[in-house]
Amino acid sequence: QKGIDSLLQVMWVTLLLILALALRTDAGCSPHWCSQHGLCSGPGDDAYCICEYGFAGSDCTRRLCPKGVNPLNPITHKTITMKTSSAKEKLQGTLTVSFLSEEFTMSASAISANELATLFSSMKNLDTVEVSRGDVDDNLGTTYTITFVKWPTIPYENNLFSHDGSPSLASFSCNTTLVQEAFSPKCEFKNVVQTGSLYEACSGKGVCDEQRGKCTCDPGWNGIACDDNRDAGNVVQHKADGPFFSGNIMALETNRDQSGNFNFIEAASSYGRSPVFTVAGNGNVTLYSG
Repeated sequence: QKGIDSLLQVMWVTLLLILALALRTDAGCSPHWCSQHGLCSGPGDDAYCICEYGFAGSDCTRRLCPKGVNPLNPITHKTITMKTSSAKEKLQGTLTVSFLSEEFTMSASAISANELATLFSSMKNLDTVEVSRGDVDDNLGTTYTITFVKWPTIPYENNLFSHDGSPSLASFSCNTTLVQEAFSPKCEFKNVVQTGSLYEACSGKGVCDEQRGKCTCDPGWNGIACDDNRDAGNVVQHKADGPFFSGNIMALETNRDQSGNFNFIEAASSYGRSPVFTVAGNGNVTLYSG
């Protein structure tokens, strides 16, 4: 009898847990529950979704498209300075530097420009970063000038962390808690170039399909972020690599008899749609201009 009572007790507890989960009050995240692409911040009507990176929207249904900068616009790069200093004694220990959701740890005493550039570039929400460094003072403090040359084509962003190429100074932070020995250590950011080129979905030269997270580029623009408008080079190129090649580079075939009623090839300009030359189905080549 005791065994049966224990089993019934376990069953009741299990049932209560199931009911509790079914009656969760994360009202701010229901009924979509962040579309399985995020986590709810907590219970209550004020709860909100924290989307996975690559997703946005209040319900995490929007897939973020590749982002870039329109190369036809004047290119400017967001630039800031980071100044480290101590009122007394040398800087020792470490600093924790953050940009939006990413961070790294560095030596509090001055490091080389290349070392800092490597640390910044290692962040998932950054791509290419250039750094120069000023003189090092007696307490091993210095001023770094940091230029954000390129943002990631695949944005490491979500509904909480994003920017348009000109992130505010509030997006950056530098924690001095682990600095040792130094009295009143400081790590401060300032703007040098406040506004960078607009960093936007599909580089402003396409339409973002937020269901698939892919760009449909405007005519004349290419690349996953629609930021390539180079018109040089071959659109289609076929090459036979063999040194003794003796086949056809391209073979065209129809299931109908030879006829002048169709063309194997027509070369034309889209402007006025005027043909330059044609190769008809009977083998006749007509040169219209040139």
